[in-house]
Amino acid sequence: MRKILLFVALLITLSVACNLPQRIQSTPSPETIPSVSLEEQLSSALQELATTGQVTLTITEKQLSSFIREQSTTSESDLRDLQVDFQDNQIRLTGTTSTGIMDAQVEVVFEPSVAEGTLQMQIVSAKVGSLPLPERTVNALSQTVNDRIGQLTTFQGKPLKIEEVRVEDELLSITGSLK
Repeated sequence: MRKILLFVALLITLSVACNLPQRIQSTPSPETIPSVSLEEQLSSALQELATTGQVTLTITEKQLSSFIREQSTTSESDLRDLQVDFQDNQIRLTGTTSTGIMDAQVEVVFEPSVAEGTLQMQIVSAKVGSLPLPERTVNALSQTVNDRIGQLTTFQGKPLKIEEVRVEDELLSITGSLK
């Protein structure tokens, strides 16, 4: 359970951090997004938010997957081979965990939305191997994820108003402004 919470927390931390960089009128294709690290993109987004009060962050599957893999190697997690896929307004996070005597595939599917200016992540499905996690566990994970998002969506003590979140093939785009 702790491994799955860490896995979900990594995704949430990253997706919440996504309410920051480049202000773009339309969502670019993955090929047109410069090969910039997620950290550099977030830094740029913070500067834009401080200057204009509004920002759009568009990140690729590759950027987020790479960042999550880096973060998981520095944690005490048994998760490995982490991968993020964006498709059909869903974020699919997969990886492998060790259950002691064998390895198991972990999969969590999120559906992001905006409710009253807040980014929300609903867990559509979560399973270890072929076994779905119990509804009670999924609800607890959802609550933890959304609480963490709420904590992370502030800038200099001011809450961010999330205006839009889009998940398209290979891209996640979040637009927000200072409240």
